[in-house]
Amino acid sequence: MKKLLVFLMCAILVCSCFAFTACKDEDKEDVTTIVEDVTDENGNLKTLGGKTPEQLYADASTLLKNATNFTLTAVQDIRIDMDGEIIEVKQTVVQEVDGDNSHYKTSSDMEGTDSEGWYVDGVIYAEMSGVKAKATISKKDYYEKFLGSSEEENKILDIPESWFSDIVIKQEGEEYYIQFSVSGEEYSKLLNKADLEATIQGNVDYKVYFSKDGKILRMESDFAMDVMGATATTHTESIFTEVGTTKKVTAPADGDSYTDVTDQFNAKID
Repeated sequence: MKKLLVFLMCAILVCSCFAFTACKDEDKEDVTTIVEDVTDENGNLKTLGGKTPEQLYADASTLLKNATNFTLTAVQDIRIDMDGEIIEVKQTVVQEVDGDNSHYKTSSDMEGTDSEGWYVDGVIYAEMSGVKAKATISKKDYYEKFLGSSEEENKILDIPESWFSDIVIKQEGEEYYIQFSVSGEEYSKLLNKADLEATIQGNVDYKVYFSKDGKILRMESDFAMDVMGATATTHTESIFTEVGTTKKVTAPADGDSYTDVTDQFNAKID
């Protein structure tokens, strides 16, 4: 069960990292133009700030990617069906991104599944159940084989335009949101790139919240996954904070004492 939860955590991190990998800062323009938004017959917004749902998602995702620093907190409610035995687990993953360096920490209500990891200056450090290991890995391999994406791609998760054809922007209090689905087949390909034996059932359903100025506030996702002979249904709420801060991610203070498993690690990802 512990191994299964680690797989689930990695699968969700792969998807999150692929969609929002940090890169370089860009200058922000001071936009003061007032745009009259378009609504449909039901009063739902077809544009926000003059942007269609597709443009809103793409631009907001790009702004997040271009921030060298941000924190992503993902709260996951996982329901696991193992041959009729139902297990429910709540898990929290906090991921801090500092340029090319990153740090994550997971905690759950299942004993022995908490873990922590760092990628700093070309070295991965990982700690779980009292075991501490590290491995030197190239930036290219880290992106392509650990995160399941290419460093050079520098893009958001590809979503066909057809998914946005009937989407409207709805208001909820002072926030705005859109809803759409992504093909589970495409997500399964990402998981396979990361060496995770997992398959998404059906589609991945998203609900993305924005501020009035188009900044992503949080994202909710729902999907079912077949992994290691079990079926896991997951609801995740991902909250983005500290975007653009100068918070630094450094290696663990006792990193020198971690067991070096570079040879075994690199052999596994080749």
